[in-house]
Amino acid sequence: MEQPLPPTPPKRRRNGALSDEIRLLRTLVRRVEALADEGRTLGEMLSIVETLARASAHLATLLKAERQLESGQTMADLLNQMLDEVIAEMQANGQPAP
Repeated sequence: MEQPLPPTPPKRRRNGALSDEIRLLRTLVRRVEALADEGRTLGEMLSIVETLARASAHLATLLKAERQLESGQTMADLLNQMLDEVIAEMQANGQPAP
């Protein structure tokens, strides 16, 4: 028997509150858990969890960028830092750097 997914969280306020992002990620984890209860295959679950992990990492980068922009860091500094992080992630995954 299929269980309903947990409700979608209310729209987030744009105030950069980390607690809002954590609440959203917790909701997504509960939704993944509900999918596991539906009898999804291991491959499907791993794909979902991998996607969630990537989204979490990108969210962390965006939150960091937002904080740095608010602190007065220039856009060029921020872009250079983000490019360095992307290159490091690509190399860690065995992909050639651009």
